Amino acid sequence: MRRELIAAALIAVLGRPVLGQSLGEVAAREKERRAQQKQKSGTAAKTYTDEDLAKAEAKHPKESSTSSSATASTPADRETNGDSGADYWKDRAEKARGAVKSAQDRIKVLEDRIADLRLDRNPNPADQFDPNRLQKREAEIAKAMADVDVAKADLATAQSDQEKLEAEARAKSIPPGWLR
Repeated sequence: MRRELIAAALIAVLGRPVLGQSLGEVAAREKERRAQQKQKSGTAAKTYTDEDLAKAEAKHPKESSTSSSATASTPADRETNGDSGADYWKDRAEKARGAVKSAQDRIKVLEDRIADLRLDRNPNPADQFDPNRLQKREAEIAKAMADVDVAKADLATAQSDQEKLEAEARAKSIPPGWLR
């Protein structure tokens, strides 16, 4: 009996609808807070608008990453363009890791495709009555295997490039954290 009373009391207390704040109320309170803060400090915090962003973009247009003038090839070139050395090395390391991951993913997809073709899991394939069905499937397997060989060569190249980057970074005494 006592448990039921406690449960009923909890439901009555916690079961009330929760009243939320409207966006207008929140905005009004924030405006009020900023006005009070302005009075205390004597200056208002800078608020950036779309117009400010448009002016900044017009002043400093984004350079295309494919443009040869936009991509600097050495850390010294990057530093003259305003990029820090850490950003330069981090970007290079990310690209190297991305190339390795991409090649590994491609190999996995191709190997899965080969397994599917070999198992021929589809119970009602579209070419079920094609007399050359098995030959076509074997040709697809051979093509996929050739693609796997190309992808493995790409992976080896990507891994080699990543190792060269790491060796170059070590030779130039680049902190290991810059490559992460």
